[in-house]
Amino acid sequence: MAAGTGALPPKEDSRYACATVASPGTDMTTSHLNVQLLLTGNEIMSGDTVDSNSAVVAQRLAELSIGVYRKVTVGDDIKLLETELAAMAASADLVIVNGGLGPTIDDLTAE
Repeated sequence: MAAGTGALPPKEDSRYACATVASPGTDMTTSHLNVQLLLTGNEIMSGDTVDSNSAVVAQRLAELSIGVYRKVTVGDDIKLLETELAAMAASADLVIVNGGLGPTIDDLTAE
């Protein structure tokens, strides 16, 4: 949500950009998609940062009549990230990964 307003940020707000991966042949127009969110970062796991991004993503998807089936948060551990992403990719139509792309050494999503 936009800071302090309780309202959604503008759709063009680049702070809320995320990468998406859809399975080959997935019909992206259906509301029956199995959408899963993978949130990454030790700062989310420790509570230092509150996860507001998944709420924004879920609300944007809801505007398209698409619900989120599953949401998982994983710390900055490359093996855990690989395992969870592989599991989600095997079972979801669409995986949205959020986090782990900051300027610190422990942000591993890009790898």
